Amino acid sequence: MGLARTVVRILADEDGFHGMERCLAKGIEYQRKRRVDRGTDGNFLGQKLLELAHVRLFELGAKCFEPGRVHLSDVFCLVFHLCALSDIIRQSMQSIEKRPRVGVGVIVQREGKILLGKRKGSHGAGHWSCPGGHLEFGETVEQCARRELLEETGLKATSLVVGPWTNDVMNPDKHYITLHVFVSEFEGEPKLMEEHKCEGWHWFEWNQLPGPLFLPTKALIDKLNF
Repeated sequence: MGLARTVVRILADEDGFHGMERCLAKGIEYQRKRRVDRGTDGNFLGQKLLELAHVRLFELGAKCFEPGRVHLSDVFCLVFHLCALSDIIRQSMQSIEKRPRVGVGVIVQREGKILLGKRKGSHGAGHWSCPGGHLEFGETVEQCARRELLEETGLKATSLVVGPWTNDVMNPDKHYITLHVFVSEFEGEPKLMEEHKCEGWHWFEWNQLPGPLFLPTKALIDKLNF
């Protein structure tokens, strides 16, 4: 992180809109490159520079309204740069390289049946899906599966088996690698824990599944040839 801190420190010493614009330009550049040298995360550096650009701009805005220093030209200049900064950041965020996210699906089985819930309030609304969610930073797949299962259904997994993964491109803006975990031993009965995300949990025979199925669930079934 030495290079990142050095660049931020140098740009932080600059005054006025010139310093803000350099922070902004370099932030966008590094976020697009992702890496600027070995051992330095370009995305981290880009984010820090964009944050610094915001700070510099607000400092300039505060100066415009200091007692005895209010000038119409300063106000117009501030508004212009606020609009420009907002537009440039919006465009840059759209152009930054997209990467797949990691999801974990939990296949809960009992007496030859699988637990599914109808999604609502997010992508895949109206589709039937297994419990699951995003793999959080620092989590193992098993920890994520236990957490998501408990949060969504109230079930406590006592035995897990990590299964296959699926490559799920939901739409042009959503691409997931889904890691599936099988749970056949658990404590409790399924409860609707997150009403804003699911309509309810139900057991289904493997050969009598409802439709439509959420893409990761469907992709897993196709992969297993059920």
